[in-house]
Amino acid sequence: MILDEAYEGFHNAYDERALLALLAQHSNLVLLRTFSKRYALAGLRIGYALCGENVKTMLNYQAPYLGMSRLIEDVGLAALASTKYYDKIRREIMKTRDELIKKINTLKHFHAFASHANFVAIRVDQLTIKTVEKLLAKIPVLPAKFVSPELLRVSIGLPAHMHAFAEALMRLSNPEQQKTYHNSRS
Repeated sequence: MILDEAYEGFHNAYDERALLALLAQHSNLVLLRTFSKRYALAGLRIGYALCGENVKTMLNYQAPYLGMSRLIEDVGLAALASTKYYDKIRREIMKTRDELIKKINTLKHFHAFASHANFVAIRVDQLTIKTVEKLLAKIPVLPAKFVSPELLRVSIGLPAHMHAFAEALMRLSNPEQQKTYHNSRS
């Protein structure tokens, strides 16, 4: 059995001890973790696996080295040793994410789904999609893209960027505010 924990830690009710106890209960369990999300080290392509006893035997591989460079290994170990720093960032991401979801769900034409990750999925009404695409082109710092015709995936970034994005959606959602906004910029 394999459990992908790529977004491990982005949920307030996450119980790591209970999950790790599963390794003792299920000898064929593999927990996969990456440094891409929680540690924001996606470009390094680094991760690790926690394995039950049978998996270790089945793999018959005892060496910890799987082809990573020493530099990448040092970066990974430094990230693991920086728990306070990364926990602070994780809490900020979760707070920003939850605030964004709450704001978006007050708007017409949009629905943000609950998330336990470092991104938010937003359903966009079909009539609004083209306008949102134009908006995204004007906000280069926002990592967002349509992953299906009506589903926008927005990675959580700096609070100021997320606030600006939510404000822009608010103007799109409320034509009266949009007129006021355009008049104030003339």
